[in-house]
Amino acid sequence: MSDGNSIYDEAAELAFPRYPGSDGDARAIELLEERTRTIGLETSLQWFTYDLGPAQRALRLTLISSAVLVAAAGFLTARSPLFGLALLAAAVIPGVVFLAWTPWLDRMELVRAG
Repeated sequence: MSDGNSIYDEAAELAFPRYPGSDGDARAIELLEERTRTIGLETSLQWFTYDLGPAQRALRLTLISSAVLVAAAGFLTARSPLFGLALLAAAVIPGVVFLAWTPWLDRMELVRAG
C-alpha cells in the first residue's frame, strides 16, 4: 500500500516537460515501462502520429474573431451601450464553441510499425 509521500514522489518523478518526440517523452516512456514491468505486467509500444495543424488554425481563427468583436464592442459602446454589450457577448461565443468542439482534437491517426 502506498502512502501519500510515495505517491507524491512518483508523480514528481514524472513532472518534467515531455512533448511528443522529445527527450522528455522518451524518458517518460522508459519510466512508465519500467514501473509497469516492475509490477509484473508486459508492455509494448504502439507508435502513432497526430496533426495539431487543424487545432492551431481553429484557435487562431477563434482568437482573431474574438479580438475583432471586442474591438468593435469597445468602439461602439459609447454610441450604443446595449449594442456594444451584445458584441462583447458575441466575442465570447467563438471561444465557447471552440472549447465545446475540442473532442475532434483527440482524433489520432494510427501508424503501423515496420
